[in-house]
Amino acid sequence: MMSPKNLRRFFKYVLFTILFFMFCAFQTSFWSVLIDFIPAPQLWLIFLVYIFLKWPGYGTIFYTYLLGFIFILFTLMPLKMSWFGLMGLYGFVWLFKNRIHSVSIFLFSVLSAAASIFYSAYYIFLSYFLENKMTSFLFFERLLESAMTFLASGIIYVLLNYLDQAFAVQESWTPVSKNLNSHLDDI
Repeated sequence: MMSPKNLRRFFKYVLFTILFFMFCAFQTSFWSVLIDFIPAPQLWLIFLVYIFLKWPGYGTIFYTYLLGFIFILFTLMPLKMSWFGLMGLYGFVWLFKNRIHSVSIFLFSVLSAAASIFYSAYYIFLSYFLENKMTSFLFFERLLESAMTFLASGIIYVLLNYLDQAFAVQESWTPVSKNLNSHLDDI
């Protein structure tokens, strides 16, 4: 049987994976039906920037590989492009992760927009080397997409932060003397 801590972590991963599905579905199908004249904000990218900033290390990399596989279900992107693109995005956010000591909504929005611009440029670069037919440049559309990502990232940040804190695994605090006495009893 799973401990409550591991069960809570399991439900957190399941919930966030379902949320990633919903963001991808909303961006790729629902947005284009409702508002087809403005590019959709990259909700999946905002989600990943949050995960990269808030969740610890190596488990996040493996979780990103899973999300990259899910991501290709909503695009016509090959798996190699998805995984290379997401790992490049992880590296970009990692550069700022240890340098930003305040994760306010505004800084998160700026980082999301910068990550959107980086991802677009990085994807075009990868496409030149890894695909037979290079992806199109579309400068103004990608710039508008980054602006929409900036605007949507504040709302997404609040939602993800709320869910992340709701499923946080908290250790119970005990006085030092009680811990010391329990360790002395073991001796």
